[in-house]
Amino acid sequence: MIEGTFTHQALPALFRFLAARDDSLLWELSTLAGTFRLTFQKGVPVDIMFNPARPVGATVGLKALQTLFLQVGGRFQAFRDPPDPGRRTLNATSEQLLIEMATLEDESINRQREVRVDVSAELALVSDLLDQDHQTTFRTNNRDVPWPAVLQLFALSEGAYNVALLERDGTVVGQVLLGGNGIVEAAEYGGLSGKDAFSALITHRRRGMIDVQDQDVTVCSGHVGPLDRLLMTEFLAGRLSSDPSPPTEAGLTPTGAAPDGRFLSPPARKEQQPPAPSVESLKARLSGLFRRRP
Repeated sequence: MIEGTFTHQALPALFRFLAARDDSLLWELSTLAGTFRLTFQKGVPVDIMFNPARPVGATVGLKALQTLFLQVGGRFQAFRDPPDPGRRTLNATSEQLLIEMATLEDESINRQREVRVDVSAELALVSDLLDQDHQTTFRTNNRDVPWPAVLQLFALSEGAYNVALLERDGTVVGQVLLGGNGIVEAAEYGGLSGKDAFSALITHRRRGMIDVQDQDVTVCSGHVGPLDRLLMTEFLAGRLSSDPSPPTEAGLTPTGAAPDGRFLSPPARKEQQPPAPSVESLKARLSGLFRRRP
């Protein structure tokens, strides 16, 4: 249903995003440490298992969840309607678990503040991957996850992201550049740009893929406007609520000239570097997620 990459800072937002859904989901994550399988039943996290890369034995429950939230980054996939794991190793709500993980991580950082771990040998094992093999940060079908939900998820970040809507053959239907802190820098859809393009993307009803890539670039703010304000405008105009059904095979198509897959004067992508461990605690990152947005 969803696939992509994640960083240490993004884990709490992804966890809350999946827990907010009513589906039963299996969230699989792969890191240098090993693999994690976390099961949600109707939005409630019920089981997690960690299988380490080194043969030292699997762990489940809170210990496995704590290990997950210490990961620097990796790849993930989410699947709908997984089989019942047959056990319940987590017994709290998603918010309670996040708070508990934040407390445990904060205590760990205070105990090991001066400890530095050398991961150069592990990173060398993946140094031969082609750039295009790990550019995608997040990918899903717009039938499974609505376009506005993806925009809101990545608007929480301070980084710049290109959120593109693709046809099944990879043709770019339209795209939005998020400049960080909830600002939409640019948007295009067919021959449209700016707010008109953003509105057209909201009303696009043809099924396709949503692909998010890290722009890794500093951009000026305020070209189109704050995402919250743009979504509120669409809601008040009835374009967010007039058709609650999921996208279909037949639907609206872009007007004007067909996009050629290039964004508005795309900035050159910097050479991708391995994610670096952050000293910022989960508690500090959660404070931004729980804070009420204006």
